[in-house]
Amino acid sequence: MWAASKTKEKMSLIRALLVERITSDPEAIRAGFGESDVRSMSDPQLLASPEATIVTIAQRVYELSATRRLDEASCIGIVNNERRFAGYADHPPSNLVDFIVWRVKMEHKTAALHRRHVLHCAFAGEDLARRQCGRIPQDEDAFFYGQLRAVSYEMREVSAVVGDYYDGLISEDEFHDKLGQATRAMMERREAASLLSRGAKLSGRLG
Repeated sequence: MWAASKTKEKMSLIRALLVERITSDPEAIRAGFGESDVRSMSDPQLLASPEATIVTIAQRVYELSATRRLDEASCIGIVNNERRFAGYADHPPSNLVDFIVWRVKMEHKTAALHRRHVLHCAFAGEDLARRQCGRIPQDEDAFFYGQLRAVSYEMREVSAVVGDYYDGLISEDEFHDKLGQATRAMMERREAASLLSRGAKLSGRLG
């Protein structure tokens, strides 16, 4: 029952992500392909979409890192090998976002996805894995993993700015300005989280 519920949640997420892309795609709109068409797609059809590939990879990498405590490069190597059925090449990118973009190009040669959409789908897949994995580290590990998750969230705005620049949606001047703002905000939040974590540890030792 729990497995069926997890699968249903994943398929709902993939469908929603595909709707987001299709309803903003001029070519799909001109071709008359819209939200109702996506809503009527079967699960196998949805699983053949780029969104399913992105969500599945992000979900799997999170699961591997959470349950086996593997670093990102090791997780990517495992996932690359597991997806041999959809195409394979040695020496994949060691960065998760670059790896996902690389796999999407390999598995969906005709798909043209903006980098921002790829990032959005990847983060959604990671969030799904976090909800479904249910792993809560104990003791001091909780502080480390808590900060790790916080940094992941903070990086989203930075990643989105980079994605917009790659997609040609903002100029170079706008890119540098927005990147500076996002980076400063990220560093401020990271410092605040670090101080909070150290304070909680000290309180625990004194209590």
